[in-house]
Parts: sequence; structure tokens; C-alpha cells
Amino acid sequence: ECPVGMTFLQLGNFLKTYTSYVSNHSASIECYTNLIKQNAQFASILKTCMENPECRGLDLMSFLVKPIQRLCKYPLLIRGILLSTNEAHPDYINLSNAFAEVEIVATYVNEAKRQQENQIRVMEICQNLVGIELAELLTPTRRFVCEADFVKISKGRAQERHFFLFNDVIIYGRAINRKKDQYQFKDMLRLEWTVCNDLPGPASDIESKHGFRFELMRLDQKMKKYIICAADLQTKKAWIKMIMEQHYHTSMLKGKKPSDTPTSPSLVPTSPTTSSSAVPPSSSSSSSSSST
Repeated sequence: ECPVGMTFLQLGNFLKTYTSYVSNHSASIECYTNLIKQNAQFASILKTCMENPECRGLDLMSFLVKPIQRLCKYPLLIRGILLSTNEAHPDYINLSNAFAEVEIVATYVNEAKRQQENQIRVMEICQNLVGIELAELLTPTRRFVCEADFVKISKGRAQERHFFLFNDVIIYGRAINRKKDQYQFKDMLRLEWTVCNDLPGPASDIESKHGFRFELMRLDQKMKKYIICAADLQTKKAWIKMIMEQHYHTSMLKGKKPSDTPTSPSLVPTSPTTSSSAVPPSSSSSSSSSST
């Protein structure tokens, strides 16, 4: 007989095959739910199967989640066996190594699932932005961070805009159909050429009506400032913090020193050189009107 610890050590790497299953689980549940609602014959067959004693009263959705639950239980199972095993036992070292291996695999699978879900969300956002080509929005390394509604002050006018923060850009648009998550693309700001500043108080009557302000300033060819108003102080602080973090990571990936990104509330990227060859490109090739 093969000891438990040795068995899990031999099978550890094969557990990574759970990745595809876990990543597609949400899609399978959505498909299952839609079929239950739309296909009476399908629903009837599943009900008949569930009444089979071998199913123990569980429906298909319960069985679909079993492999994911099992993966999460393996570390707990091995840890329990390990705690009940004498250190002098021949399988103790194998159990210790198996516990570490299974935890790594579980983390790997969960991270792969998180990344795939993020990629799907990036695709959904880009597909629902009207007025810009999909190819201009999608990049292999782009990751979604968060989104929120803000009021943008432009030439003394308050404009309601929906902002999307990614790991490398900020995109915003005007709502077309909120139920379908559709927005008219307005502009895209690359974080490596964007300064984010906290603005403590309203500078005008129009700004005082729209909450808590911060500023986005472009250092590319447009050299444009955006006054953004959040509904509450917490949202403003959270966005400034997240923009700083994403700018820092973007700078690091492009080979800039950590010191190039300050840790103060004012986010200032490395200044471009005066050479014409170093002038940054405009953030979007799509044209934007003056009242974006």
C-alpha cells in the first residue's frame, strides 16, 4: 500500500488540471441556470435524476461545485492527518511536503481563476465601449482594477462620467445604457503620463456642489487637466491610492526606479526629457471633443 503522503506527492502536480475546471465554473453555472429557466425538458430530466437515491438529493449544481470544494479540502485533510501523525512515522516527511505542495496548487488554481475572471471583465468593458476600436483597448497585459461614477468638471460644466481604472490606463465614458453596461467612449489616460493630485476644497461654486475633488493631469501631447469629483471622501481617497499603486507597478515594469514614484498623495511620474524623440504619444488615437 502507498502511504497517504507519498500518494499526494505523486499526484500534486496533476491537481493543476483543476485550473480549467475552476476557471470555467462560473460560466457553467450561468449556462445551467439559463437552461433551467428556458428548457422545461432539461429541468424535468434533472429533477428525475435528483430523485434517484444515488444522487442523495443533490442537484446538478451541487455536483458541479464538488471538485472545487474537494480541492479546497485537500490542504485541511492533509493538515489533519499530519497533526495526528507521530514525527517518527515513515510518512511524516511525505505528509509535510504533500501539505506544502497541495497548498501551492490550491493557490495556483485560485490565482488562475482570478486572472481569467479579470480578463473576461476587461473584454466585457471593452466590448461595451462605443466609439473606439476594440484593438485600441485590448492588450495582453491589461488588467481591470475598479470602476466608479464621478462628476467631471469641464469648462465650468458638470458632466457625469463613468471611470474605469486598469493597471496601465484610466478610461472614462458617458452612460448610454446602464442596464447593459454600455458607455460612449470619451478618453483614455495612460498612467505613466498622468499626474494625480488631491484637491482639498472646492475652487468654484460648481465644484462645491459635486463632492470631493481630485485632479488628473496629462503629461502627454494633450497636456490637459481634469477635475474629478467623488460622491464621498472615502471613494476619493481610495481612487487616489489605487492610481498611485498602479502607476508604481507600471513604472517598475518599464524599468523606472521606485524613487521615481513618490509615496505622497501627489502622484508625479518621471518627467519626460525635452528631446523631441522622447515626447509621449497622445493616450488615444481616437479624436475627443473639447467637452469630453
